[in-house]
Amino acid sequence: MEPSVTTRPPPDTQLVRHGALFRLQAEAADGWLCVHSDYRRGSKGLLMDGLMDRFRGDFGDLMIEVLPCQLAAAFREAVEHDRVQKLKLVRMDSPTDRATEALNKWVRRNANARLELDIMSTARLLPALIQQRLGGDHDSITTILEFNGIHFDQAKVEVELADGAARTFNIERPESGHPLTEDLSGLDLRDGDPTEASLFAALRAVLADVTG
Repeated sequence: MEPSVTTRPPPDTQLVRHGALFRLQAEAADGWLCVHSDYRRGSKGLLMDGLMDRFRGDFGDLMIEVLPCQLAAAFREAVEHDRVQKLKLVRMDSPTDRATEALNKWVRRNANARLELDIMSTARLLPALIQQRLGGDHDSITTILEFNGIHFDQAKVEVELADGAARTFNIERPESGHPLTEDLSGLDLRDGDPTEASLFAALRAVLADVTG
C-alpha cells in the first residue's frame, strides 16, 4: 500500500493509504482492477494520474483505460424483477454536524462517528424509489438518503441476481456504470489501517468471486 495525496482546498492536504490489485492474464488485452476505498474516497482518481504517467513512460505506444465493472444490466434486471434484498445507508458524522444527539451516549463529543442503517424485511424491499433513480430521476436520491429526519451520505443496494448470487451496488451515481462494491471481510487492523497481507487477501477473494 502506498500513500497518495488528494487535493484539498489550500493549505490542507491529506495522506490517504489505499490498496489496489490488478490482474491481467498473459497475452490478454483486458484485466481487472480491484481497489480498496476507505469510505467514499475516490481511489480510482487517486491512482489514475500516477498510473497513467508510469504506463506512458514504460509503454509509450499503448494506452490504458480503466472503466467501471459493467453489471448495470444485471442490476436493473434484479430491481425490475423485485429482487431487492437490503438497503444500507451510511453517514460519516462529525462533532460539528451530529445527525442526532442520541449519538452522544456512545461517541465522545470531539470524535467522528460512522452511522449505518440496514433496512431489510421478511419480504423483498419495495423497489419503486430505486427504479426512479435508475430511470434518471435525480431528485429521488435525496429521498433515498433521508430516513427519519437524518440525511445519509451513501446508499448501497443488495440485490439477488438471476443466477442467485447476491451483489451490492452503489446507487449514488448510476451514470458511472453502477460500481460493484463489496464489504471486505477478514481484515486485520493496525492503528486503524488494514495490514497489507489481510487487505490483499481480501482483494484477491473479491476478484475470484467476481471473475470466477
